[in-house]
Amino acid sequence: GPTLAGAELRGGSLRLRFGKCGTGLAAPGGEAFVSVVDDEGASHRVRARIEAPDLVSVDLSGIERPALVLYAWADNPADRRLYGSGGLPAQPFRLSMPAS
Repeated sequence: GPTLAGAELRGGSLRLRFGKCGTGLAAPGGEAFVSVVDDEGASHRVRARIEAPDLVSVDLSGIERPALVLYAWADNPADRRLYGSGGLPAQPFRLSMPAS
């Protein structure tokens, strides 16, 4: 399935680039979400919007000092809704915030 290949912070948006997503990413069965943890340890559930076949953007403008981004980071992740065109789910990831 899709794997996180890179991340870039642009203003209040985090752009996540994926590899191994076939002809494109999809979120069948609903929207995709990530968890964003701020520097005080509070977790925020944030929508992950598919912007291009291999690109997802996450709006961080409502979170002060985001420190960590998690996707499908649980034993049985309820928000695992990001898939590649072949029907395989995106791999879980844990990402420290990149420098802007």
